[in-house]
Amino acid sequence: MILSSSKLRKVILATKTRRHQEYRGATNLASCPHSEAREWWPGQMEGGEMARTFHCFIEHRYRSQNKIAAFPSILLKRHMQVQKTILITGANNGIGLATAQLLAAKGHTILTLCRDKSKGDQTVTNLKQAYPGIQPENFTADLTDFDAVQKAAQEIVAKYPVIDRLINNAGYYAGAIEYSGNVEKTLKASHLGHMLLTQLLLPSLNRSSEARIINVSSALHAQGSADRFFKRTQGMSFSQAYSDAKLANVLFTLGLTKHLPSNIKTFVLHPGVVRTGFANNSSGWFSTIIKILKPFFLSPEQGAATSVYLADVNMEEISSLNGHYFAKKKATPLRHKDVTEQKAAWLWSNSMEFLKPYLKITSV
Repeated sequence: MILSSSKLRKVILATKTRRHQEYRGATNLASCPHSEAREWWPGQMEGGEMARTFHCFIEHRYRSQNKIAAFPSILLKRHMQVQKTILITGANNGIGLATAQLLAAKGHTILTLCRDKSKGDQTVTNLKQAYPGIQPENFTADLTDFDAVQKAAQEIVAKYPVIDRLINNAGYYAGAIEYSGNVEKTLKASHLGHMLLTQLLLPSLNRSSEARIINVSSALHAQGSADRFFKRTQGMSFSQAYSDAKLANVLFTLGLTKHLPSNIKTFVLHPGVVRTGFANNSSGWFSTIIKILKPFFLSPEQGAATSVYLADVNMEEISSLNGHYFAKKKATPLRHKDVTEQKAAWLWSNSMEFLKPYLKITSV
């Protein structure tokens, strides 16, 4: 039997599954954990509500009757490939921008967090023009400014009660070695700023039926040393500061696995050596080498491939790889002497001392 659009709408809106009743209680469909469904269904409902409720209806109807196999596979695939709400930091250029564009092309809702408001807003405008079916939005915060991170996170959680993916992509390469107390600024931005953001967004991530936190590191983490964390190091070079921060990304991911509920997984990745604006405004031998070799590097789209893969792949393919390091879309073993559970726990504990004043809770 084929229902008309109007009748189907009535059937769908009347459907209440036990699992989602608190969200679907006739008012706030947008906060339902299944609010990710891609807005493919024709109709007048705002914000993809028709698609959201139809997705929940299909899943409830067939799973509750144990008839999921009876649903035509091609249609099942269409229904179950649902839209996700994805927040990407540093999405106004380079790998972050390419990641946003590639995921927007798949129909996902893209949220950006950028240091420069005008550049972030322009990114959102360009995404809207290129992909009219999505509703991206930009938020602004400098990851070295914890008050700004806290404010932006509060705005995001209030407006988006469900977030399915957090891609901590923003990179930082210092034009000069600077310290805030005993914290080098690259470590503060790339590690502590992202750790704070992640903690503050956990309420929205936890409302997703299957959330992922994806941290963008680098193969240069191999040159990092945890012995330089949280102390002033005389003669610290730009490359050492960057490598230390990328090592911290790896350890943060490892530590995060011990503090997340089962519905949230986390991964860390090396994007490859990518042709971006990285180190353009810096000096020193490392920056010079980067600029000379840049024409031979990967494109931003190629560099975004692993981020996009981890955000979009079926969880069944990576569920056993929680906390793992990926390169070229594959889990890759790490042999750095500092990549241990003990060192990850040490980093977590010390990092929390800096972040506690900005959190309502003292641990996750």
